[in-house]
Amino acid sequence: MLEPPTDFQGEEHVGSEKNKHIVFIGESTMVALGMPSHKKAFAGTLARNIAETTNTNISWKVYAKNGITAERVHSKLLKQINDEQVDLFVVGLGGNDSFRFTPPWRWKKEMENIINYLKSNFPSSKIVIINMPPTREFPIFSKLMRFFVGNMTDILRIKLKGIEGNNVLYLDDKITFNQFLSIANDTKLTIDDFFETDRLHPSLYTYQLWAKSSANDILEKGFIKKEGL
Repeated sequence: MLEPPTDFQGEEHVGSEKNKHIVFIGESTMVALGMPSHKKAFAGTLARNIAETTNTNISWKVYAKNGITAERVHSKLLKQINDEQVDLFVVGLGGNDSFRFTPPWRWKKEMENIINYLKSNFPSSKIVIINMPPTREFPIFSKLMRFFVGNMTDILRIKLKGIEGNNVLYLDDKITFNQFLSIANDTKLTIDDFFETDRLHPSLYTYQLWAKSSANDILEKGFIKKEGL
């Protein structure tokens, strides 16, 4: 059984006079099951990329739970956030709502509830919703299961289009194995290199690729300026 890392907070220090804080919220992508540390997985990698690109010291903290849905994040997890100041929220959800076949209208409503809660309690913060997980690629699923769950993920991904704006960015590009291969630029890689031993959760290599890709998208879209958050 994969265990989560215990370093749920950290700092990426680049020797700058500027200091910002990022909070990561979500499901197993943010939990980083099987990883040696959050610092080496998604949260630390994304924070480090933004810190280095913007010349800003970034502190970060993770609020995540394996198996959680958007509804449970809104009703339970958000209440645990006790940070005084948050400059950027990074939200990673959609896998478990796909597995549970959450109705699209309910999924969108719960994601809007999450955004509204964060805006109400942290009005100066920016919010990024990262790409939906590539459920159609999960090796543990049968071909039939990948078809149904993958289609559900596509439906939920498309349903969120239009949710961005007013300090909210939605990275709506569909993630695929071939896309990661292209980013990695290594023809020797196989799909097994992108998943943990349970053939369901991302490998360390995938977390780092995904985080770097997300950081690049955030910066390229101008949501965060190179001058800083």
